[in-house]
Amino acid sequence: MVGELPYVAIALKRFHPSYNLALLADRTLQRLQIAEAGQLCTYSFISLTAGGPIDKLVSTPDLENENAAFDKWQNSTAPASTKSRGPIMVVQGLNDTSVWVPTNVEVYQNTCSLGNGVHLRLYDGFDHSPAVAASAPEWLT
Repeated sequence: MVGELPYVAIALKRFHPSYNLALLADRTLQRLQIAEAGQLCTYSFISLTAGGPIDKLVSTPDLENENAAFDKWQNSTAPASTKSRGPIMVVQGLNDTSVWVPTNVEVYQNTCSLGNGVHLRLYDGFDHSPAVAASAPEWLT
């Protein structure tokens, strides 16, 4: 999950331009510049955070201070927290190591309770990325 944290920080900055990326440690900020300049793909981007101790990747003292910004972003952009404009498809690999299955099922149930049209697709034996690829025929058509 730490490898994906720079993506979250970038998304938060795009949502709230005054956000200062305080969550990321200096080493990660330097690597983030490389990733943005090189327009790296996901796996290359994540590899930039591999092998480092967490305190060199994340500014842990700022982690708790970031909660308000993250909550605002999450509450404003999460389709499962309000009525959606269209149907939602949730894809979940049952061997996913990035997104915990019970959490996704709970979010699915919550958004159904809001009256959203939600389609949950569970892929037995799949991790995160392979589940997305396996589901492509459904959401690309």
